[in-house]
Amino acid sequence: MNSKSEYIFVRSINDVDPKKLTIRDLNKKFIDEDGRKYALKFDFQTRQIKFVRLASSYQEALKIKQEILREKHKKELNQQKLEDNIQNIYAKQEREIIDLENKQENQKNQLNQFSRNVEIDFLSPDESLFDENEFLKELERDTKKSVESLRAIEKNLNRAQVFEKLSTSLNEFFDLQKEIEIKCYNASEEAIKMLKELVYYPRPATHYLSRLPDPIRKRIENLDSKQQLDYIRRYEIYKIFRELIMNIIDFTNKLERIYYKLPAIDRERKPLVDLLPSFAEIKETTENLIQKMNTWYSNYQKL
Repeated sequence: MNSKSEYIFVRSINDVDPKKLTIRDLNKKFIDEDGRKYALKFDFQTRQIKFVRLASSYQEALKIKQEILREKHKKELNQQKLEDNIQNIYAKQEREIIDLENKQENQKNQLNQFSRNVEIDFLSPDESLFDENEFLKELERDTKKSVESLRAIEKNLNRAQVFEKLSTSLNEFFDLQKEIEIKCYNASEEAIKMLKELVYYPRPATHYLSRLPDPIRKRIENLDSKQQLDYIRRYEIYKIFRELIMNIIDFTNKLERIYYKLPAIDRERKPLVDLLPSFAEIKETTENLIQKMNTWYSNYQKL
């Protein structure tokens, strides 16, 4: 009998699915169109049937062994390249995060420096330089807008399960979300409520005097009640909204750093791909508000 008749002919061994073979098929042998022969073997470790290449001579056995070693070496090289690429990706991400943190810190320092340079000399306000009523409307409108954008960013990060992907402990992110809730969402409601009270239906000046630092209270105690109320209104609005807006900037920066820790392929998918313009819009709006607040306060908060 021709020995080849013992073999089942296949165009390629890849055309045979070993998962469809059973123990009863272990005596079967295969030969492909290039004359390569295969038998079946049951792997006790994986509990699966696998193909084993057969050799008809010592020389062919050496050739098969060399092919196996070359294939193994090729896989090791590919694995090393993959690991090197992953390391390069992580290194690039780390550089991006460091550059982002440095940029954010410089922006924050510039805003703080600008605020420290605000003059609070006792001069009469030059109303021609700034429309106070329009600014207060803009302050309320753009603060609400920035808070809603921050809320949308957080919602999209949650929806993409970013926090679960990046941390072995979710407590860190739960704490961050709780902070954002208190210092941004809740604080913005309180700030806008106080702004409306101070602008549209203020209480008597004596109600607010106890909140002021002693040096400021002493400087305005000889003013009439209207002048006192004007000073208190601007002082309270500036203090409350500056702290709120700096918190919005701070938490936007933190969420942006979390975003950049994600693999690039994840950042390019919906809904995360739309976050970069949102980060930029919040920072542009809030930084503009801080600068306008400082200009408004330095022009109007004079005696």
